[in-house]
Amino acid sequence: MIKIKPIVVLITLTTIAYTQEINMKTVTIQDNINTLTIEDIDPNEIRSADFAQALSNKTPSVSIVRRSFISNDIILRGQKRDNINIIIDDAKIYGACPNRMDPPTSHVTSYMIDDIKIQEGAFDVENFGTLSGVVNIKTKEPKKGFNGRLDLGFGSFDYKKASLLVSGGDEKLKALLNISKESSSQYKDANKNNFSEQIPNMMTNYQPKYKNLDAFEKLSLNMKLFANISKNQNFKLNYIANRSDDILYPSSKMDAIWDKSDLVSLNYQIDNLSKYSNNLNFQTYYSQVDHPMSIKYRNSALSKGNITNHLKSKMQGLKIKNTLLIFNSHLSIGVDSSKREWDGAYYKDIDSEILKYSSNTAKKSIDNIKTINKALFVKSKTKIDNITLDGGVRYDDTDIKKSYNSFSGNIFATIKQNDYLNYFIGIGKSNRVPDARELYFVSMMAQNPNMLTGSPNLKQTKNYEIDFGFEKLGGNFSIKTKLFYSKLIDYIYINADKMKNVFENIDAKIYGLEINGVYMPYENLFLEYALSYKRGKKDKPLQNQTDIDLAEITPLKANLSLKYEHDNTLESKIDIIGVDDWRDYDSDNGEQPIKGYMIVNANIQKKFNKAFSITLGVDNLFNKVYQSTNTYKDLTLITTGTKVNDVMLLNDPGRYIYLNAVYQF
Repeated sequence: MIKIKPIVVLITLTTIAYTQEINMKTVTIQDNINTLTIEDIDPNEIRSADFAQALSNKTPSVSIVRRSFISNDIILRGQKRDNINIIIDDAKIYGACPNRMDPPTSHVTSYMIDDIKIQEGAFDVENFGTLSGVVNIKTKEPKKGFNGRLDLGFGSFDYKKASLLVSGGDEKLKALLNISKESSSQYKDANKNNFSEQIPNMMTNYQPKYKNLDAFEKLSLNMKLFANISKNQNFKLNYIANRSDDILYPSSKMDAIWDKSDLVSLNYQIDNLSKYSNNLNFQTYYSQVDHPMSIKYRNSALSKGNITNHLKSKMQGLKIKNTLLIFNSHLSIGVDSSKREWDGAYYKDIDSEILKYSSNTAKKSIDNIKTINKALFVKSKTKIDNITLDGGVRYDDTDIKKSYNSFSGNIFATIKQNDYLNYFIGIGKSNRVPDARELYFVSMMAQNPNMLTGSPNLKQTKNYEIDFGFEKLGGNFSIKTKLFYSKLIDYIYINADKMKNVFENIDAKIYGLEINGVYMPYENLFLEYALSYKRGKKDKPLQNQTDIDLAEITPLKANLSLKYEHDNTLESKIDIIGVDDWRDYDSDNGEQPIKGYMIVNANIQKKFNKAFSITLGVDNLFNKVYQSTNTYKDLTLITTGTKVNDVMLLNDPGRYIYLNAVYQF
């Protein structure tokens, strides 16, 4: 058991006690009252392009769902999947895999990212389906002149990466090109076991000829074009592409043969159009994902044949928003519409690399389901004396072979006590409709297409939430404390005891505490600290079950980061990530106890001049064996071969040493 709580309390009290007037600078995490902004998702400080791992290392509010070396998912405030919204440059992309091998986080690399804004809770009315939070990712933008950056990286487990960014232009026209490639063999845990050596079940293990297959190969591209049409008009075009091959998922029964995705977005903006329009914004986007997952590398293919579930998803959206200043308030009125398509089928004994299938060989897993949403929203921001009020309402009309309608809304108040102390409180309601998997998915084992894993009668989920807390700023420190309570009505949940229609609506609650801040004892020494604690409970057990613990409510997590800078040429950093024992878990639906852990990551960066720098780092310095991810039945995972409910816990990577070199011009 990791004794985190006394350490965190001591750090918090000590931090509040110091009030020296020292100028703060280079703060990694910057906070608005209701938004956490993370600015240094940087290739010098991470071991791969998987920014889900980097995000988990930066803030305890986010936990990683470890599936492989890359393409990992995230949990925010005890929720994942469609319960949280992932936005990339104001556009959306949905993975095609029902088993979350290709979550939205996997379709953008950390090398592309400029900053990430995380808004927790039911306080977003601009985007469809934000139930418990939105993660808004902004990729790097082109700069004037001619400039660029070359990154080369090497690490343990034969990891290799190369990334090139070039941008340039003038006031009228700017462009950017960012391309990266990376690959790695299978990582080894602290016991020196690779993927195949961790798998306990011979049937689902890798065939001898594939046991040393590389873990992945990934090629990513980002292109941008910015044009200032006139003094008050600008145009932005963005394209992101991902091409990944042979991504291994050791704790799953299948691996991805490839994962191909494309995201194109266009934004047109007019400022000061009239007295009724300070800003008019048009934004449209299109995304697609092609994802075949197969058992071809596993022993099970020798007896069952090469079974492939080939899935595709498409997403297109349009948003028009007008903002005006009225009665000292910023008022935004907009329309938002989108269409999500999801299609998939099982194929057997066909070359999954060619994938030239005839329609009569397939059995549908998801039968070209369309989710069509149309919405109106209004939001405003008003300042009255020392109180700032943010609020909004949204109406959604959604069709996914059945109709859903809903209102959502929120109000968030910030009270400025003085220059150093703010209080805040927010109340909100949000909704999200079930997706095609939850409604209509057909298992590979189903004998007929009417034996659905999905549950067609699901209701949409409603989240009623209150957040409150305070933020205190000092000359050399900051601290923000937030408490939240979320009441979930008709929450969509797995019942592991069912053979069909396994998804149910339940009522539940999630509540917790979050603390984060920065302390700067000296001008070149920074301590960033944060913790997140949450609990989740069902209102009552599912039918024929007794456990009221809610799944995926990660334990108490604390992050400490100590950074030292010397003459702007040398920077060293130590990160400590501690997670308590996983004691409160849903044993009726696949979860199991997991021991707490504490890992230490460290790196040192030397800048030789303004152009060239080298970073040497090590993650999991003390080579700890640990698991970051539990085994909720929401995912289809490997059993140990003894009991059907004994599910494999995947160990995270052992000690990882890396070297990065950066040249900027």
